[in-house]
Amino acid sequence: MLQILLKKEYGVRLSTDVKNAKAKVLDSVYNLPAMIKAKRSKKDLKRRLISDSIERDYIAKASPNKKFLFSNLYWFYFLPIAIKHYSFKNKIAFISN
Repeated sequence: MLQILLKKEYGVRLSTDVKNAKAKVLDSVYNLPAMIKAKRSKKDLKRRLISDSIERDYIAKASPNKKFLFSNLYWFYFLPIAIKHYSFKNKIAFISN
């Protein structure tokens, strides 16, 4: 988990079922399917998928939204209860008391 947080670049795979499609990421245009390197940034990563008949814009948010953070904090509070419940139901318990 720590390796994921410390990486400065991530491999992002872009693909589609549409023939002769292209993707524009930042200032570069790639034929799909493509593997791109995305640098960690506080800015959103904007992508444009281009085919013969349609162009669509997609945005990968740089930071999680408030709902995501709140739901993680809420779940973190109940995590010990969930682990105990799982260990009682599981025949092979990996958590020792």
